Amino acid sequence: MLAIVDVDELSKINREWGKVAGDDVLKQVARALKAGLREEDLLCRFGGEEFAAMLPETGIDEAEKLLNSVRSAIANVEFFIQGQSRSASVSIGAVLWNPSYKTGAALIDRTEEKLKAAKDGGRNRIAW
Repeated sequence: MLAIVDVDELSKINREWGKVAGDDVLKQVARALKAGLREEDLLCRFGGEEFAAMLPETGIDEAEKLLNSVRSAIANVEFFIQGQSRSASVSIGAVLWNPSYKTGAALIDRTEEKLKAAKDGGRNRIAW
């Protein structure tokens, strides 16, 4: 299973509160992701405001429970920006690997399509 996690509206946080605040949100999201994933899962920064998580030997039901738990935990994290309490959310695209993906790039492309669907569907959700 591959999941790509994108911090919703991070560019808005950067614009309104500055890049230091945006970096703090990224750090706290990374901590929440790491805390919510299992020891065998691999988490890495994938882009400006994206993280990728490989969930080895994980079926759709287990992944759904795990990723929804992480998504919900992040939505409940309280961020303090310039003394004001804020919240953040993430959108997640998730794809279960199958042999039709001939390359890693094909799997990533499909996962990014799912991420776009999550964002287009209203953010703070997972698209499968």
